[in-house]
Amino acid sequence: MAAAAVVSVSMGVMKPVLEKLATLMGDEYKKIKGLRKEVTFLKSELSDMDALLEKMDLADELDPQAMKWRKDIIEMSYDIEDRIDDFMHHVGEQDDKMGILQKASQLLRTFKDRRRLANEFQEIKARVIEASDRRKRYTIDQCISVTTPIVVDPRVSALYKDTKSLVGIDAQKDELVNWAMDKGQQLKFMAIVGFGGLGKTPLANVVYHQVGGQFDCKAFVSVSQKPNMIGLFNTLLSQLGLGTCSQDCQMHVLIDKLIGHLKDKRQMPP
Repeated sequence: MAAAAVVSVSMGVMKPVLEKLATLMGDEYKKIKGLRKEVTFLKSELSDMDALLEKMDLADELDPQAMKWRKDIIEMSYDIEDRIDDFMHHVGEQDDKMGILQKASQLLRTFKDRRRLANEFQEIKARVIEASDRRKRYTIDQCISVTTPIVVDPRVSALYKDTKSLVGIDAQKDELVNWAMDKGQQLKFMAIVGFGGLGKTPLANVVYHQVGGQFDCKAFVSVSQKPNMIGLFNTLLSQLGLGTCSQDCQMHVLIDKLIGHLKDKRQMPP
């Protein structure tokens, strides 16, 4: 339970800091000497650390050194955010509408704040550099193990589903088989429609295996909503015994190959 809490704390912890650094890059603070250079450095370094924190949130397990580094970075991010808030509160850019005396007065009034906060920015920079050096020194990136979840296409499991568990499939199968074998109709296609999970794929599969042997050419392919067309045509070619082409092959070459093979083929043998 404790580990889960740490993960939730680290998610997005750096985002407010990065947003405030982006504000410091804006026109309001552009005339503050040396600020843009320091902010650019911090923004770059902290963005990289933020990316690593997100990767850590997905990790299966972290070793103690990586956990200690993450804890320190989270604490550092809170401290940096506080100091940026302090800077924005005490030191703002001069209004262009101010007169010379007003500007001089503001500069004198904020001089100590500017100097103090400039020193604090140097301290922040030093802490960020030290954290970055620790990351490299202890090879923190290599201490993170993330297992990419394997996404199984539901259509694949549907192909191997036990048809006995599908209610009413026998009647539906017989009807489709009769349509497919009806020489009088010479159907070019049959559509099986319905909501997901009703068993359309297993039904088509069982019909295919029952009547496929009656046709000169047969192939069974599963098509996603955004199919890889080269892969799809290669699957067809392979099942028709025509070999395959490379992924660099042009689509029209595959189509021409299929048309040439299927030319003069009957839908069913006489």
